[in-house]
Amino acid sequence: MIDSVTGTIRDIRVSNSTYGVSDIQLTNYVFTVDGISVKYVSKGAVNLNNDDSVTIVGQRTGSAFKGLAIKNHSNISTIFSWFLGFADLFFLCLAVMWAFVAVPLMFHLEFSIPLTILGGGAVIATIVFGYRFLSKALCFNKLRAC
Repeated sequence: MIDSVTGTIRDIRVSNSTYGVSDIQLTNYVFTVDGISVKYVSKGAVNLNNDDSVTIVGQRTGSAFKGLAIKNHSNISTIFSWFLGFADLFFLCLAVMWAFVAVPLMFHLEFSIPLTILGGGAVIATIVFGYRFLSKALCFNKLRAC
């Protein structure tokens, strides 16, 4: 579910991490906006400071809020984690290609459990990465409307 939070940044903490087998450097931002804990991950540094007025669009995960796009009203900038959206689009394309190969094989060859698992896995992967990419695209669109 796509949701948004608007308010003032407090208690910002910045840390670095790596992602994937090629150790891509990511910057993690953890802060609160009007009492709600927010986590935002970016491939590079972004201009977020304490007392900035922001609108954050993302998803609630338990008690925390995972930000996918941020509009900083203090310095009039919009921040979107394009890297994470690109990764989801890449894996969505792989899953769709996998589905186009595996699902027809399931129906044209003699029934076997490995082919059924392969075809089912392709369909599940397509749904999961499609949902993730679509949710990120909707976040950016909702943020532009603010």
